[in-house]
Amino acid sequence: AAAQLAPSVRKLVAENDLDPSVIPASGKDGRLTKGDVLSQLEKVAREAPSVAAAAPAAKAPVTAPAGQDEREERVRMTRLRKTIAQRLKDAQNTAAMLTTFNE
Repeated sequence: AAAQLAPSVRKLVAENDLDPSVIPASGKDGRLTKGDVLSQLEKVAREAPSVAAAAPAAKAPVTAPAGQDEREERVRMTRLRKTIAQRLKDAQNTAAMLTTFNE
């Protein structure tokens, strides 16, 4: 059954810990569509508030105020981004990047 799932459907099912065999399929040849999974999630969400109301509320996560413990994370550029950056820099270095106003 997992072989018949589209990548977007597979991702939704995995992220939300759903069982694809329980969700009614409406796609071609009985395939599960993204809409089917989303409607199942809405159905579960409507049923969940009654269960969640009985459970105690979780504490909100504590976040540091702005300016404290802010760290920048450097991430390597992909090859595509490197190429784009290089081409933009080449264009900037070779072309006249200015605007002239004659009034």
